[in-house]
Amino acid sequence: FLNQSVRLSSRDRRPRLEFGTGKILFSSVVVSDAGTETGNSHGRMEVVGSGQINTQLICTSATEDAIKIQAGRVRMKGFTLDSDLSSRSKTMGAGRGIVVDKTDGSNPDSTTIADITLNDVAIQQQPSDGFSAINPELFTLINVGATNNGGHGFNFDGSNFGGGSKGISNDLINCRARANSGRGLTVNVVSEMTATNFQSLENDDAIEIFSNGRNTVLINADVEPDGSLSSDVGISLQGINSKVINGLV
Repeated sequence: FLNQSVRLSSRDRRPRLEFGTGKILFSSVVVSDAGTETGNSHGRMEVVGSGQINTQLICTSATEDAIKIQAGRVRMKGFTLDSDLSSRSKTMGAGRGIVVDKTDGSNPDSTTIADITLNDVAIQQQPSDGFSAINPELFTLINVGATNNGGHGFNFDGSNFGGGSKGISNDLINCRARANSGRGLTVNVVSEMTATNFQSLENDDAIEIFSNGRNTVLINADVEPDGSLSSDVGISLQGINSKVINGLV
């Protein structure tokens, strides 16, 4: 689907996009829920490559979010998400890398999206955030890297859920954020998150857990801000019942 927009729906008979070895140029991918369309749901949706080194998905749109997830029960595995630098980069355009949001980013929905898994995925050179999630719940990110993006590396935000803190049972395992223009990891109004072996290196600020979040636990965190400003933050841990267990700053 060279330079095309692609929609994967849970009403599809086999809701799966599978990529082999090579570079695939595309405009955007939308993963949607059958609940907003005519038809019955056929279960978990998948976007699967042959590994970070082998499969390179290259977004060509200057303004679109590259991969938009608007439904739960989604698994993504084994690819690198990159940008066509002639039209899209951290200094050009406004799109995010992988976005989990029931609607578009200009009008976020208050609905929780649950059961999202990313494994062996790299997100790099996106104009804005590498990975962004609105009202996350039951998210598992394993071996996911966010590098050289124009916004935050990982951005989790539950603030659109009717004013209440949202987002339970979210796990980041062996994930990395490096050389992003924003924070490596930011958590806002999310009720429960555990980040194990998280690296935040050479980002503007490393990790910020806002005061309206809670129950965020960082285990074996390796943190180093880029140091370009004296105000750069290593770990800002303001959330209720939040803590660091074995952190290297």
